[in-house]
Amino acid sequence: MATGAGSRDEAIAWYHWPLLLRPDRILTHLEMLKDQGRIDEVPSLWQVYMGILYMVHRIVRRPETVGVHPTAKVRGTLRAKILEYRPLRSPILIALRIVTPWDATGLLSDPKTIARHVVGTYHPGGNAIYDLECISIHPGELERTRARVLAAIEGRTWRDRWLQDLCVYEDYHRDLLKCVDRALAGDFGPPSDDIENPDTTVSTFARWCLKQPATPRAAWRAWRSGDLSFAPVA
Repeated sequence: MATGAGSRDEAIAWYHWPLLLRPDRILTHLEMLKDQGRIDEVPSLWQVYMGILYMVHRIVRRPETVGVHPTAKVRGTLRAKILEYRPLRSPILIALRIVTPWDATGLLSDPKTIARHVVGTYHPGGNAIYDLECISIHPGELERTRARVLAAIEGRTWRDRWLQDLCVYEDYHRDLLKCVDRALAGDFGPPSDDIENPDTTVSTFARWCLKQPATPRAAWRAWRSGDLSFAPVA
């Protein structure tokens, strides 16, 4: 098993900048997650990049786990029924900066951006917990996120009703409110069937990253030997 060497003192190599855009910010957020007990160990920057490749692999090879639900009830509005068609919905989410393709891990983003993401796009199962963990390291931001979720539920403005339809499925924001309230109480536990799923929590994602090759050379050797895998269980 590979181990991480990530910390504020990790040397940032030249190739980290084009691959990670702001590796310094990523390290800072990872250290904050560690300081607050959300992760046990900070992965190296290369392992974080492997995590980004994992996220991309998930979108390409497991699209049924991103933004959709096979049995959840679609809202009754015409707009929600149209937006259920993901190839139509995705460009809108990107244009509104609800989805930021350049930050697959959420470790680059500020809490306002992450809150906009979790309130504005459907997260199946316990996947919203990951984003709430990233928000939680910033004091007061979970409370602000709760207010945004509550506004979406009440639907008093055109924008809030638009968010309801943009998330497509009935009761998404009500379920999200329950997750936020648990997070405010310190409970970031995923559903029992997602305990070791790196799609669900920052801690499981970090553990997945820590099992990956810690350097480009080690990743090359793993690929050559057929040991490199982007399956959820490393």
